[in-house]
Amino acid sequence: MESDSTSQHNTEEKDAAVSSAGAGLLFGLSGLILGGPVLGTIAGVGAAVVASNDQGPAGDNARAAGTFAITTGSKVGDVARDVNEKHGILDWIQNVLSSGWGKVRQFDDEHHTSETVKETMSTVSDKVVGFEREHHLFENMLEGIQSGVQFLLEKVKGANKN
Repeated sequence: MESDSTSQHNTEEKDAAVSSAGAGLLFGLSGLILGGPVLGTIAGVGAAVVASNDQGPAGDNARAAGTFAITTGSKVGDVARDVNEKHGILDWIQNVLSSGWGKVRQFDDEHHTSETVKETMSTVSDKVVGFEREHHLFENMLEGIQSGVQFLLEKVKGANKN
């Protein structure tokens, strides 16, 4: 009897961990797509923490979203595996990429495009460095940002005094 309650408790803990991880993945990927890596990290970690720790409606919703993400991802993976086994899509993609890469290499050997690109990038790099040394663009931008931050800090300090 005690073994059954321990087993049920372990299953509940595993389900909670899976739903928390699913929430982190779902919201993390959404944040990554919508706002980049910083927003993705914040959204993913935040959702996982809420799903793990919040016993209220926010935690319930985060866990439900995580369970949905894991279930849906599993089903999509199964369907993709079945389609690949039936139609050999991965083999076809591999053959197309191999063939395409061979043609790219042949074109490069005939026209020396990689050498031309390297030379052009080197020239562009030299010109960008020369422009920066002459005009101090990045230095001026950083000084402007610093001045703006100092201005905002002074405004915030002035607002807090009132």
